[in-house]
Amino acid sequence: QFVEGLDRLVEKSLHQTVHVSLQHLSREVNGDARHDVRQFFKVNVCLEGNKVEFRPTMKDLTGMIEMVSQELIRTVAAVPHLAHTVASAKDEGDGDSEGDENGKTPPPPSIQEAPPPREKLTPRIP
Repeated sequence: QFVEGLDRLVEKSLHQTVHVSLQHLSREVNGDARHDVRQFFKVNVCLEGNKVEFRPTMKDLTGMIEMVSQELIRTVAAVPHLAHTVASAKDEGDGDSEGDENGKTPPPPSIQEAPPPREKLTPRIP
Protein backbone atom coordinates (compact mmCIF):
# COMPACT_ATOMS: atom_id res chain seq x y z
CA GLN A 1 0.00 0.00 0.00
CA PHE A 2 2.89 2.35 0.82
CA VAL A 3 4.59 1.55 -2.50
CA GLU A 4 1.34 2.12 -4.43
CA GLY A 5 0.88 5.54 -2.76
CA LEU A 6 4.47 6.47 -3.52
CA ASP A 7 3.98 5.23 -7.09
CA ARG A 8 0.99 7.56 -7.52
CA LEU A 9 3.04 10.50 -6.20
CA VAL A 10 5.89 9.78 -8.62
CA GLU A 11 3.45 9.39 -11.52
CA LYS A 12 1.72 12.68 -10.63
CA SER A 13 5.10 14.46 -10.39
CA LEU A 14 6.26 13.13 -13.75
CA HIS A 15 2.95 14.13 -15.36
CA GLN A 16 3.28 17.63 -13.91
CA THR A 17 6.90 17.88 -15.09
CA VAL A 18 5.92 17.05 -18.68
CA HIS A 19 2.96 19.44 -18.54
CA VAL A 20 5.05 22.36 -17.23
CA SER A 21 7.86 21.64 -19.72
CA LEU A 22 5.45 21.69 -22.66
CA GLN A 23 3.82 24.87 -21.34
CA HIS A 24 7.24 26.51 -21.06
CA LEU A 25 8.12 25.50 -24.62
CA SER A 26 4.79 26.82 -25.88
CA ARG A 27 5.26 30.12 -24.05
CA GLU A 28 8.76 30.53 -25.50
CA VAL A 29 7.59 29.84 -29.04
CA ASN A 30 4.18 31.55 -29.02
CA GLY A 31 4.36 34.07 -26.18
CA ASP A 32 1.40 34.70 -23.89
CA ALA A 33 -0.47 37.60 -22.27
CA ARG A 34 2.42 38.39 -19.91
CA HIS A 35 5.37 37.57 -22.16
CA ASP A 36 6.18 38.72 -25.66
CA VAL A 37 7.33 36.26 -28.27
CA ARG A 38 11.10 35.95 -28.02
CA GLN A 39 13.64 34.65 -30.47
CA PHE A 40 13.96 30.97 -29.68
CA PHE A 41 15.33 29.56 -32.93
CA LYS A 42 17.99 30.75 -35.30
CA VAL A 43 16.62 30.93 -38.85
CA ASN A 44 18.78 31.84 -41.83
CA VAL A 45 17.29 33.78 -44.73
CA CYS A 46 18.81 32.65 -48.00
CA LEU A 47 18.47 34.04 -51.50
CA GLU A 48 18.30 31.19 -54.01
CA GLY A 49 18.06 32.61 -57.51
CA ASN A 50 15.01 34.85 -57.33
CA LYS A 51 13.50 33.12 -54.28
CA VAL A 52 13.93 33.93 -50.60
CA GLU A 53 14.10 30.78 -48.47
CA PHE A 54 14.16 30.27 -44.74
CA ARG A 55 16.45 27.60 -43.33
CA PRO A 56 15.31 25.68 -41.45
CA THR A 57 11.81 25.91 -42.85
CA MET A 58 8.74 26.42 -40.68
CA LYS A 59 7.82 22.81 -41.40
CA ASP A 60 11.22 21.66 -40.08
CA LEU A 61 10.87 23.77 -36.93
CA THR A 62 7.36 22.48 -36.30
CA GLY A 63 8.56 18.93 -36.80
CA MET A 64 11.41 19.45 -34.35
CA ILE A 65 9.08 20.82 -31.66
CA GLU A 66 6.69 17.91 -32.18
CA MET A 67 9.58 15.44 -32.02
CA VAL A 68 10.92 16.94 -28.78
CA SER A 69 7.44 16.93 -27.24
CA GLN A 70 6.81 13.31 -28.21
CA GLU A 71 10.25 12.24 -27.00
CA LEU A 72 9.64 13.93 -23.66
CA ILE A 73 6.37 12.05 -23.26
CA ARG A 74 7.92 8.71 -24.38
CA THR A 75 10.81 9.15 -21.97
CA VAL A 76 8.53 9.68 -19.00
CA ALA A 77 6.19 6.88 -20.12
CA ALA A 78 9.15 4.47 -20.08
CA VAL A 79 9.63 4.90 -16.33
CA PRO A 80 8.36 1.67 -14.76
CA HIS A 81 5.82 1.75 -11.93
CA LEU A 82 7.35 1.17 -8.51
CA ALA A 83 4.85 -1.58 -7.67
CA HIS A 84 5.97 -3.60 -10.72
CA THR A 85 9.64 -3.00 -9.93
CA VAL A 86 9.24 -4.08 -6.30
CA ALA A 87 7.26 -7.17 -7.35
CA SER A 88 9.94 -8.09 -9.90
CA ALA A 89 12.66 -7.63 -7.30
CA LYS A 90 10.81 -9.91 -4.87
CA ASP A 91 10.38 -12.55 -7.58
CA GLU A 92 14.10 -12.41 -8.41
CA GLY A 93 14.97 -12.66 -4.73
CA ASP A 94 13.30 -16.08 -4.51
CA GLY A 95 16.47 -17.76 -5.79
CA ASP A 96 15.37 -17.96 -9.40
CA SER A 97 17.12 -14.78 -10.49
CA GLU A 98 19.22 -14.32 -13.55
CA GLY A 99 22.70 -13.06 -12.88
CA ASP A 100 26.29 -13.33 -13.92
CA GLU A 101 28.84 -15.55 -12.21
CA ASN A 102 29.09 -13.05 -9.34
CA GLY A 103 25.32 -13.12 -8.76
CA LYS A 104 24.83 -9.58 -10.07
CA THR A 105 21.68 -8.86 -12.05
CA PRO A 106 22.46 -7.54 -15.54
CA PRO A 107 21.12 -4.10 -16.41
CA PRO A 108 17.74 -4.07 -18.19
CA PRO A 109 17.82 -3.78 -21.98
CA SER A 110 17.12 -0.42 -23.55
CA ILE A 111 13.39 0.21 -23.62
CA GLN A 112 13.40 2.02 -26.90
CA GLU A 113 16.13 3.26 -29.14
CA ALA A 114 16.10 6.94 -29.94
CA PRO A 115 14.85 7.80 -33.40
CA PRO A 116 17.53 8.65 -35.96
CA PRO A 117 18.57 12.30 -35.76
CA ARG A 118 16.89 14.65 -38.16
CA GLU A 119 18.49 17.66 -39.76
CA LYS A 120 20.38 19.42 -37.01
CA LEU A 121 18.55 22.56 -35.92
CA THR A 122 20.04 24.96 -33.41
CA PRO A 123 17.57 26.35 -30.88
CA ARG A 124 18.52 29.57 -29.19
CA ILE A 125 18.12 29.09 -25.47
CA PRO A 126 17.92 32.35 -23.56
